Amino acid sequence: MEVPPDDERDSIFEQWFNRDEVFQSESVLVINNIVLTTPVSDTTPIHIPQTTQVENPLVQGWKGLKLKMREGVDSAGRFYTLASL
Repeated sequence: MEVPPDDERDSIFEQWFNRDEVFQSESVLVINNIVLTTPVSDTTPIHIPQTTQVENPLVQGWKGLKLKMREGVDSAGRFYTLASL
């Protein structure tokens, strides 16, 4: 059978518990005092013309992969440079 340590942790936990109970009893609920109003604005849709051409998702994916690989190689180079110092 293991004997719990006698480091006064029970006293500390009791103080924390009492502090938390006092804090909870003193806290004020302010939700009932808040009045939320939703402003009404013009909901007419606005047409925004497409001015840029959307790139093919496959091409975007390859460009992203190429960028990640370049960043990985650069990071590896910095790691080995720092490791050799």
